[in-house]
Amino acid sequence: MFQLTLFKGAYIMSPGHVPGAGHHQAESVSTAVGCPGGDITCMRSVNYTTLMTIDSEVASKYSYQLQPRIDGGIVADTYEAQLYQKNFHFSGPVVTSHERHEENSHSSSYVTSAADIAAELQMYFPSITEDVVEEILKLYPASRYANAGYRFADIRQGFDMTGKNLALTQALHNEMWNGITYYWYNIYSNVPTNGLTSSSSSSVNVTVARTMQQYLLAFVLTGNPNTLWLDDKIYCPKYRNATNTISFNTTMSITFDDLANDKTLF
Repeated sequence: MFQLTLFKGAYIMSPGHVPGAGHHQAESVSTAVGCPGGDITCMRSVNYTTLMTIDSEVASKYSYQLQPRIDGGIVADTYEAQLYQKNFHFSGPVVTSHERHEENSHSSSYVTSAADIAAELQMYFPSITEDVVEEILKLYPASRYANAGYRFADIRQGFDMTGKNLALTQALHNEMWNGITYYWYNIYSNVPTNGLTSSSSSSVNVTVARTMQQYLLAFVLTGNPNTLWLDDKIYCPKYRNATNTISFNTTMSITFDDLANDKTLF
């Protein structure tokens, strides 16, 4: 295509694993062939074989399957990009939530050192620099974790799970109810029986389950999770309020806001 077709401009979709996380694979290709910034005149001067070779070499650096993703100025196909670009027609009300231990509850077995963590970050964020990696490692000190695998799992929890809510908080100017963090609340499990799989269940905390429903119904009926059944529920603060966030587990409690700490914000 580059050899036979002359074009004034081109739009390239950057593939990547984490939506809105700074995918620069296309820029990596242009830089590798000696055209920093992707200058179109420079790119036209590169022969097709070189372009294909460099493209394969760049792609081989990433262990996940690269999926085309429109993350530029036309139409974004992820909610994060749409929110950051202000391409939405919604003003609320809204309540955010996220699962607190979806990624960081298990160790990443393929990560065994700080060097492995740096390599993983480079894979997810191709344009990341060494000083930024060092800052991340300071925010997640090794002394807090049993091994490097858990350390990286917690880092990934921050950018792949918790931090995604920040796009919504920015879009709505913090006028939203604070992220209600929760743990897995599953009462069912699959139990093999005579070669077959059957389901078993355990009892739930009725008070917690009912309170969760009260927040939901109050929000659906009035647009505010704090209205109705005032004596039965903990007050749900808005984002960046002086109070912290609500945590649902086997009980309900007030806990530190995951969206307001230095790790997630960074």
